Amino acid sequence: MRILITNDDGVNAQGLMHLCAAFQDLAEVLVVAPDRQRSGVSHSVTISEPLRLERTTVLNGLPAYTTNGAPADCVALAVAELGEGGINLVLSGINHGWNLGVDCFYSGTVMAAAEASLLALPAIAISVGGAQPDRFLTAARFARLMAERVLQFGLPQGTFLNVNVPSIPRNEIKGVAVTSLSRWSHYDRFERRSDPHGGTYYWRSGINPFQVTTEGAIFHDAPPGTDTHAVFEGLVSVTPLRLDFTDAACLETIASWKFDTTGDADEKPSQ
Repeated sequence: MRILITNDDGVNAQGLMHLCAAFQDLAEVLVVAPDRQRSGVSHSVTISEPLRLERTTVLNGLPAYTTNGAPADCVALAVAELGEGGINLVLSGINHGWNLGVDCFYSGTVMAAAEASLLALPAIAISVGGAQPDRFLTAARFARLMAERVLQFGLPQGTFLNVNVPSIPRNEIKGVAVTSLSRWSHYDRFERRSDPHGGTYYWRSGINPFQVTTEGAIFHDAPPGTDTHAVFEGLVSVTPLRLDFTDAACLETIASWKFDTTGDADEKPSQ
């Protein structure tokens, strides 16, 4: 069995190391990851410059490859150039920070899993809040659990999983919730600043979906059943996603509109 591991935080990221370590005894691990930080690149692919694959090692000698491309490029290159013998599962992560709500559409980590789904491969994106080593260990444990279930039961073709692990100790996690996406985004604000030359520039940022009181209590307004709500209630969130954005409920409505296609094609617009 062969598992492809990638991410968007770069080949040397701590989360990727923990993910590799969790799967070395289960399968042959193929690592193809960006050669630098590529967070926020979404499902971008490289078409205007050459793509390169460079051999390297991770995790004390595990063979790996880096590329100058985006996470989606990593998956496509691995399948096209390194996939002889087949790939049974694609894992993307462990992302440094959650990919909750609509933020998953900006995430290179999540969209690497989406690229795998387009190539008819089962895929899981996994993210965790916090950067403490024990948080990555916890996330790697749940990645292993989810991978074993996917390998056992499979996924519908075109479906991939977005998994988010709470930033709490492992013994405080209450369970697993299958969720829908919330509407929250961490990147919904722009901070305006001035440079030394008087020019204006912007940092994209946002607000957290929760508030902490002076007593340490956490409040949030995410609806029950969503990924954000689950994570802040101490549950691992598992959200099945698909890339078919068709609004099926709207098909008949749009089809009922009247479009006149019989007019003169050479008719000029009125002045």
